[in-house]
Amino acid sequence: MRPWKLLAKADQWESEMRTRRQAPIGVALLSLAIYAATRYRGVPGGDSGELMSMACAGGVPHPPGYPILTMLGRSWLAVTPSIMGSPASRLSLLSCILGSLSATFFFLAARLSSSSSSSSLSSGSWESVLATSFYAFSPLTWTYSTQFEVFSLNNLLSSCILYFSIRYFKHNEAWIPFLGAFLCGLSLCNQHTIALLLIPLVPGVIVQSEGTLLKPFSLFTLVLLFAAGLLPYVYLPLVSASPPLGSWGGQDTWEGFFRHLFRKEYGTFQLYTTGSPTGDAEVAFDALSNLRRQTLMFLRNFSTEAMYGAPILCAMGVAELMRERSALAVLLLSSLLIYLIVFHSLANLPEDDFYRPILSRFWMQPLQLAFLFLAPGLRFVFRIMEKSSD
Repeated sequence: MRPWKLLAKADQWESEMRTRRQAPIGVALLSLAIYAATRYRGVPGGDSGELMSMACAGGVPHPPGYPILTMLGRSWLAVTPSIMGSPASRLSLLSCILGSLSATFFFLAARLSSSSSSSSLSSGSWESVLATSFYAFSPLTWTYSTQFEVFSLNNLLSSCILYFSIRYFKHNEAWIPFLGAFLCGLSLCNQHTIALLLIPLVPGVIVQSEGTLLKPFSLFTLVLLFAAGLLPYVYLPLVSASPPLGSWGGQDTWEGFFRHLFRKEYGTFQLYTTGSPTGDAEVAFDALSNLRRQTLMFLRNFSTEAMYGAPILCAMGVAELMRERSALAVLLLSSLLIYLIVFHSLANLPEDDFYRPILSRFWMQPLQLAFLFLAPGLRFVFRIMEKSSD
């Protein structure tokens, strides 16, 4: 190859590397600017007021306690000056930061899932930017990234888990499962529904490791790191020893701790309880009927969240990854289906429009998986357009 061609290749490689570094920074800054400009300055409805008050007072919110969010919120208030606004406004800004980080890790996951080994360094960047825009500015994600709620942190943790899982499948880096074990434990300190994401991903990573993770030392280290991720739950009994006004329950005994952890007031593995005198969840419901009704609601919501055209692109993305015989595609699709089936079977909310916003908040996690398929779907469309223009 002639020298000037080598120089041209070097310039192209440098440009692609610059794009690869700058794109996630751009995603983070743009999403943060939009979230911050549209955030709640006061106290929103729902659980946000209680979570804000517990972050201010250093108490324990409703089950399962959300220790990471509470400690993070309290620390954020301690380091941010009052000139930045009221505690409510500052806590909403914290959610904006968590939401923008979630969008950034989602972008990295989408770019990695849509690129192939034969692609250029910047492969997947533009379709991933579009996929991230659909995800980050969908009504549900946008709403809960601008108020102090548990869902922006859950979105960040699930985005991280998805990114590192995809990276492990693509590059088989030995350190990733150990970081993943810690993230799994940490994520369960916030939103328990993330366990439905872990059910297929954890066995998939073990299979991908070809048994190396099951060796005694590796297995012991993974368990230790997972347990370390659960340590924030120590916050509950520590606070309950001398609880502030408004703190929920008493977790300074084993019975009280596990009652709070497993959400027995609501009914473990349920969203709704009638609040009978014995405190038991006595809601009779048909799991199959729930599954059918709420899955249809999710699909209709997905169409509106994604401006109607995205479901077709997602289907194209699934087909594109399946065409490449990607084990990752099977794993991500399994994660989506497991979440929809298990969650909608157990989500025993009454069939009433009043409860629909409560249900829809839990759709952000499966929507995140569905939006991941947008990037390979867009890659497929771009490739067809390039061929037709030649």
